[in-house]
Amino acid sequence: MFGKIFSVKTDIVYRREESLNLFDGKKKLDKVVSGRVFKEQIKFFGFTIRTKFFYQICCPQVNMNDTHEACTLNRVEDLVRTECYNKVVEYSNRKHHA
Repeated sequence: MFGKIFSVKTDIVYRREESLNLFDGKKKLDKVVSGRVFKEQIKFFGFTIRTKFFYQICCPQVNMNDTHEACTLNRVEDLVRTECYNKVVEYSNRKHHA
């Protein structure tokens, strides 16, 4: 299988309609990303969900230089290609857009 597995702790923000049903939102994750939620905690301020995901990036056709650093609770050196990631979820901390 193509791709590399990343273990990422991060605060992610679901869109409002996806926040109403967490399981519905997880089904909408891009199919090139396989994720499994270990811990879910809804913060009603901004619909933030604190989770731990395992991401498997399976799109070798994407340019490896098109990367953004995962905004994590702990310092993580790994990069996650957002083209495979940000269709459903958004980072709560967007330092790369500052």
